[in-house]
Amino acid sequence: MQNKTIQPIGFVMNQGSIDDVPGQLKMLCSQIVVDAAFAAGLEAIEEHSHLLVLFGLDRISEIHLQEKLQSGDHCGIFACRSQFRPNQLGVTYCRLIRRDGNRLEVAGLDAADGSPVYDIKTPDTSEVDLEQMQQAILLKYPRHDIKYAIRNRLATLLWIKAGQCTGRLTAGLALGVMAALDFMLYLRETKQSVDAFHILVSELSDTADALLFVCGISWSLNRIHHDPKQIDAFYPNVDKQPVICFCSEKEHIIYALREMPPAAIRPQVWVNHAVSCYFDRVLIGKRVAKLKN
Repeated sequence: MQNKTIQPIGFVMNQGSIDDVPGQLKMLCSQIVVDAAFAAGLEAIEEHSHLLVLFGLDRISEIHLQEKLQSGDHCGIFACRSQFRPNQLGVTYCRLIRRDGNRLEVAGLDAADGSPVYDIKTPDTSEVDLEQMQQAILLKYPRHDIKYAIRNRLATLLWIKAGQCTGRLTAGLALGVMAALDFMLYLRETKQSVDAFHILVSELSDTADALLFVCGISWSLNRIHHDPKQIDAFYPNVDKQPVICFCSEKEHIIYALREMPPAAIRPQVWVNHAVSCYFDRVLIGKRVAKLKN
């Protein structure tokens, strides 16, 4: 079989880097800049809403023949969307926003800035029902989208999804999302299970609702406890030292900073207090800031 060298037809421009996870890259607005020699091939492309883009993963040097999925299952590289591929090629669907000459503005492209683009096609959905495919995944793994958002640090998406459950988007819900997101990432980093921890909340609020939603636990599992006299925090089941504290009242913040041990595994306090901020450009009304011991 004769080897053939393929040449890029253009490249990607966005604010992302090779260090960003795919989910973060998908949140960016990107441009595909097509070389002038191939610009004629873009004729009538604006008549389509979505594109299939083949691009290079040329700055990734690792190759994994087996990967661990977010569900915990293992599979081969050809049975998942991992970027550590033998031929360093990535492919994804993205939404075409507009065309400007030889530039295509797209959303949902998980390619980093400077990535070479090798081909652009319109997607063929004659054999694939994307909505049915997504439904099949969620039936097998109900928390698939939530775990994806956690792994890719998509706080805004988690906040919106939590709001769909509670019926409102509040600063308290944002506080719970950010605290729970930090906790779930901590579990991933330390290879621990959520079952080894319990949560104490000082009040039943939107914050507690968000903790339940993001962590995938419920009152019936006896993992979250209500105690008005306690500081809101994540605690190991076998230790009294909290790994992450989160507070909503100034008095609780002062107490936590004074009483929480600085030698805790990951001592920090999430503060929901008095300052305007944005979740990826979405106004939540109050800033969720972080104070370190």
